[in-house]
Amino acid sequence: MGVFKRTKEAFERGASGNDMYDIAGVRLACSHCGNEHFDHDQFLLNSRGMSFVGLDWANASADVYVCKHCGHIEWFAQY
Repeated sequence: MGVFKRTKEAFERGASGNDMYDIAGVRLACSHCGNEHFDHDQFLLNSRGMSFVGLDWANASADVYVCKHCGHIEWFAQY
């Protein structure tokens, strides 16, 4: 199942369970509409070099939060 399909299905499920997140001790709020309810997923941050040599799986990933009100996507790199 593709990442975008999973994200779409999670977005359509609506508010079920815990959908509010704290990032580095701060409650996550949508930078567009101010909503605090999100769906969460992880995406790979592909680079040209790693893709060229067929090592896409070794790229870093990012936490992605999709606002349940307006659909805006908030990205957070993992350090």
